[in-house]
Amino acid sequence: MPSFGPTSKPAEVTCRVKGQEAAQAARPFNATLALIEAKAANNGNAVGGLVGLLVTDISYQIRQSNRDPAKDQYSYQPINVNFEDVIE
Repeated sequence: MPSFGPTSKPAEVTCRVKGQEAAQAARPFNATLALIEAKAANNGNAVGGLVGLLVTDISYQIRQSNRDPAKDQYSYQPINVNFEDVIE
């Protein structure tokens, strides 16, 4: 997990298997805001239509205004490194 919040550096994983090398990078993201956005979208989807959009916006605004940005959690997306044609 990124420990420096918004100043966390991107992570890169490099793997080597039988002479092949593959790398994948990931940038940190604000997991707290991502969770707020996902919950707001789920609330809006449950209602649907124009009312759903209004519920989504209100839900998002309330959650975002109630949070303490200094306590936001940051994370990386999972990193997958794939190799093609690696025979054991």
